[in-house]
Amino acid sequence: MTAVLDEHAQFVDTAGSPVVGGNVYFGTAGADPKLNPISIFSDRALTVALANPQITDALGRVTNKVWLDGKYSMRVTDSADVLIYQELDNGTDASSIAVIQLTSVAGANTITATSGLSLTSYSDGQIFVFKTVSAITGAVTLNVDGVGPKAAVKNNDEPLENADWDADMQVAVIYNSTNDNFEWANQKTGVDRDTTPQLAGTLDTNSHMVQWSKGADVASATNLALLNDGNYFDVTGATTIATMNTFRIGTVVRLQFDGVLTLTHSSANLVLPGAIDRTTAAGDHATFVQTGASQWTMIGFQRADGTPGDVFTSTGNAIVSAGQIVLAHGLGTAPRRIFFNLLNGIAEHGYSIGDLYGPNDFGSSPSGSRGLSVVVDSINITIRFGSGVGSLLVINKTTGGDSVITNANWTLEVRAYP
Repeated sequence: MTAVLDEHAQFVDTAGSPVVGGNVYFGTAGADPKLNPISIFSDRALTVALANPQITDALGRVTNKVWLDGKYSMRVTDSADVLIYQELDNGTDASSIAVIQLTSVAGANTITATSGLSLTSYSDGQIFVFKTVSAITGAVTLNVDGVGPKAAVKNNDEPLENADWDADMQVAVIYNSTNDNFEWANQKTGVDRDTTPQLAGTLDTNSHMVQWSKGADVASATNLALLNDGNYFDVTGATTIATMNTFRIGTVVRLQFDGVLTLTHSSANLVLPGAIDRTTAAGDHATFVQTGASQWTMIGFQRADGTPGDVFTSTGNAIVSAGQIVLAHGLGTAPRRIFFNLLNGIAEHGYSIGDLYGPNDFGSSPSGSRGLSVVVDSINITIRFGSGVGSLLVINKTTGGDSVITNANWTLEVRAYP
């Protein structure tokens, strides 16, 4: 019989990497294939000869479907012709079981076909080749000549899955009498054919980037319905978000918000810094990691204006002698770092309009009741200005001496961090 090596068969080295630029030798069964080469062909009729050895491409695959007659030996070497794999007994005796080309193929998941041989039973090791007519959507059965439907499987015993077989795809199956099924013989091995590929060890990226994909935009909702088409999403709309649908613990997603909405803290579902709700602005970004079966935890937040997520900023506070301002900071905990700046609005003491003075260097003068007091808690920053006519002292920009400000010429900016 003729034996076949499919062009989708992939050769890998001992580290699991594709053998690139390697050699695949075919030879006499039981003998060194490099020293005892045989003729190989690109067609079942064995009329169009191929070079022996065949050279593997960037995916570790030969570029041709290889046909040869009967039993054979095979040797795989790397680009330096160093041995990786050798098997001296492959294929089946030339007079044994034929490869049967099926015709009148019909159906997607329930496939029927004819052999032209009026089969009444299937034989162990019998090989059938056919072209699919439709992409499959799940488990598949094949019924040849009305003998009876048998499951088509991959990896010895796994049912086929959605999109394993595309329309107009050449498929080879082998009947296994022990399992009473058809084994997919020319199975593709790339991860593009596997919807849930799993690593057997640590992934070595070989100095290459692992790229995220941007998923489809997601409309804001009480339960944000993320899809599995990426790790980066635009969130549209203004509906408050309380939960997000989950995948696996350890999944990381990054969200960009297209508008103003509220993220609601929940220790069970949506864990936010400081255990406080957060209001977004257009262009804000948040990064979440799934930390429980139904729980996401925010591990980063970046505002559209470039400021960190966990910061309170207040600008333009009027300075009034003996006056008090109370600023709700929204940090969820008493801030540990607070910075004050004075913004000049009317030039004085050598400063020009727009000059920013500080931070925090507003000398106090007990006798003149100048300076400010600050009290903080988990909700507010409370500031009391000195009762002097000019509440704060600054260093004159020109002379370096103490200068009492004119309150109306300046405003106070406050920035606080947890």
